[in-house]
Amino acid sequence: MSDLRVTVPNDFNFIQRTSTNNPVRSQGFNSLVQIVIKTLFTTPGRDVFNPKYGGGLTAVISAATDTSKPEALRADVGFSISKTLTDIQTEQDGSLDSLAPEERLRSLTLEGLDFINSEALWCVRIGVESEAGETATVGLKN
Repeated sequence: MSDLRVTVPNDFNFIQRTSTNNPVRSQGFNSLVQIVIKTLFTTPGRDVFNPKYGGGLTAVISAATDTSKPEALRADVGFSISKTLTDIQTEQDGSLDSLAPEERLRSLTLEGLDFINSEALWCVRIGVESEAGETATVGLKN
């Protein structure tokens, strides 16, 4: 089994360097994208304080061995995305007043699911949209 790789556009600097070379906490839309990626990869049952939390995408993609039936994988990935959206929005409901619109999740969409024969990898593209209307595509390969 290959390692799971996450790709994001180059303009996202999740750990920003300062003149003292110490990392700074990400803010705004970058922070939202980080939360989406973390939640997508969290396997339900792994968080002792919230055992139902997480999209479980890592397990879904890792278990996908039948390249002749992408519809089944598309359904599983769709469920993982839907679960991630619900988990994040539920968590954000309690802190709407303290979150800026670019830090609140409006939608997640499955933009693409392809098998790359030359690399023997599944490529998943997920669209992220904030309440402020900012968008990004997160790409995952495994």
